[in-house]
Amino acid sequence: PYQGLKGIKIQAINPNNLNEVVTGDFDGALFLWDRLTGKKLATDFEKGVDEISYLTFSKDGSCLLVAEGEKRIRVLDRVSRNELAVIRPANGFLQVALSPDNERILTASANGRSQIWAPVHIKSDVTDTLGHAHNDIVIQASFSSDGSRIVTASYDKTVKVWDTESQNLLVVFRKHTHELMKADFSPDSQRIVSVDSRGVSRVWDSWTGDEIFHQPFSSDRFLKSAESKNGLRGILLENVAGLSSNPFSPSAKEPKVVVNSDQGLLVRQGVDGRDSFLLKESQNVAWPVIDPSGTLVAAITDALDAINVWDLNTGELNYTLKGHKSVAFWAEFSRDGKRIVTGSSDKTAIVWDASDGAMLLP
Repeated sequence: PYQGLKGIKIQAINPNNLNEVVTGDFDGALFLWDRLTGKKLATDFEKGVDEISYLTFSKDGSCLLVAEGEKRIRVLDRVSRNELAVIRPANGFLQVALSPDNERILTASANGRSQIWAPVHIKSDVTDTLGHAHNDIVIQASFSSDGSRIVTASYDKTVKVWDTESQNLLVVFRKHTHELMKADFSPDSQRIVSVDSRGVSRVWDSWTGDEIFHQPFSSDRFLKSAESKNGLRGILLENVAGLSSNPFSPSAKEPKVVVNSDQGLLVRQGVDGRDSFLLKESQNVAWPVIDPSGTLVAAITDALDAINVWDLNTGELNYTLKGHKSVAFWAEFSRDGKRIVTGSSDKTAIVWDASDGAMLLP
């Protein structure tokens, strides 16, 4: 396993070289590793100013997008380790997203704003803003698959859809009765799934705002209201793995959506909401993470240090990943679906073979 200094918070696999894994620590340290040997590659990146809260490669694998706490965002060259851009939102940020064309960075903030920063690969302070997008904290903002629209989710209990270029408000969805935790487009961008702080999922038409179906959920085993460190109202998560993952499977024609239910993780048809099946032995698991091929889904179990992986087409439990000695914080599939990387508070990250769950490092 990859050994972090203060505990590995997050990690990502290079889409153009599956043998490269980058990890981000709680103390802001970044390390690039060789998956086969477990050894560091070349020199380290310059240490960040806060814990790494978001980390991803650009699609061509040449750059890294790194968010450090709520303070700044850096774009780093993978080879030279040089900073290509640094963004310091004046009011901080809670969440970051990269546009499909790698040219724009989207941030969501506690002051109700969402901002678009561009271009990524040039040092620039050029920014567009959605203005006062919401009346409370914007907890998530994300792009549609073609980058033409943005969806924002807020503690003000609304979800909004915006035109990326004009910044015009297109749709407001008001069916939730609690603070929103996330909202994501379907692969064809025709649907949106939104999840509130009580775990209730709603799927609706992204153009009209008409609800297609919702999934009730009465348990609060993963979520509870709390006060954040800066005094703002917040949501404490018992388990954060998968929270940033899109619960839609990647098929544009027949997407599935994985939602929490009182019986466990439920797989429903993403177009019309028809029930498919429950994932077996999923009564006490957290947020789902779906692989890019749409055949597997992973989630942290109530054991916290173990990750279950199911067949998304049958609901059968394929295997359980066991190797961490403490709470697992993160689970992510490589873009080809062949690898799973997990991170833990035991200061390690582990890469697994997605076909059989075998650990790929001794």
